[in-house]
Amino acid sequence: MIPSTPSNISGTVERMISYRNQNHMWQTADGLTHALVNVGNQPNGTSLRLHTSLDNGVSWVGSVELPVTDFTSTSDGFLQGNNLFVTYSTTAGGVAFSQLRYDPATTTWTLGATEIAFQSDTLKASNPTVARDAQGRHWAAFTTQDADNNANIKMVLRSPAAPGWVDTGFVFGPTDNLSMDNTERGARVVTVAGGVGLVYTVRQNVFWAKRQNSWPVTQAWSRSQAYADQGVDNDPYGSHFSVTVDDQNNVHMAMVDGGQMLYLRLAAGAQTWTRKFLTAPVRAAYVQILTSGSTLMLVGNDKSSAVVFQSTNGGSSWAKTHLLLHPPSDGISNYDNPRMELPGNNPASPVPVLQQYRERNMQRTISFRVPVKTAP
Repeated sequence: MIPSTPSNISGTVERMISYRNQNHMWQTADGLTHALVNVGNQPNGTSLRLHTSLDNGVSWVGSVELPVTDFTSTSDGFLQGNNLFVTYSTTAGGVAFSQLRYDPATTTWTLGATEIAFQSDTLKASNPTVARDAQGRHWAAFTTQDADNNANIKMVLRSPAAPGWVDTGFVFGPTDNLSMDNTERGARVVTVAGGVGLVYTVRQNVFWAKRQNSWPVTQAWSRSQAYADQGVDNDPYGSHFSVTVDDQNNVHMAMVDGGQMLYLRLAAGAQTWTRKFLTAPVRAAYVQILTSGSTLMLVGNDKSSAVVFQSTNGGSSWAKTHLLLHPPSDGISNYDNPRMELPGNNPASPVPVLQQYRERNMQRTISFRVPVKTAP
């Protein structure tokens, strides 16, 4: 059992530290942790703010603020060396792309150029995600919605050979308005051996698309269904998921179905996914998965509590290793269905974990340090 430590990240929006399948937290080579947080509406339109922790996730200092963002803006990014590449939704309903540079000597960040990756007069974009292939091209996918609530997933491309972003013309999933809104769609772009992969959801069904780097950028991606919901119930959290790729290019995914924590694996070179339920129905809502060295770690919730599962054999078997304890309920703080965030880029042990909770009208955080289990 790991007790919590109060953390000083706070804000006014539920999607403060995490949102669906996006990655908002990273660990640089010097061991410091960084989180891109939505602190709520700001007078200057900079709701997304990068924070840095010098003590493994307990205390945080805000730094770079991303322009044209508000309380609805969400982000996704990846770290390469000291460069952080981030895509995010804007106040105008578009998608922006920024590059940030980290200076380990001063432990500070600077904001480079910000580009508009997508903007439309008829479509509102949300929930963007981005990855970079081995040829230096950036692929960004996001959900779009029109005035009649018709939604789908689109993709844009930035090539090093040409300036700016172009619409690939690719659409993933059907275009329809069968959901209450576009939040029941999501996508996550990941870099895999020889190409780029895309995990995307349409309501509670999961699909996998992939392209090889050698293909023309106009060639259609290969597509298949990775998982169909089991029909236990209409789980409102079923379209939330988390994805990581290990050093052997196996793709690992965590999600929930009917309140159960579910793990899926696509072995490198394989065509089909394997799956394993890690729990019975426990009212799970949010899950996160990461690789730390050769160990997989999955963090999810059992009602208001958070639990940790780890695997030291590539996902073949899992052990529940830790229970993350929040403070006792005081009648003011609400820990139900806690959002959690942890570094998505192979952090060192102990792994910093943030858990969000509500205190009256404010969103606040507690932190944990979770030791990584090693193979016997």
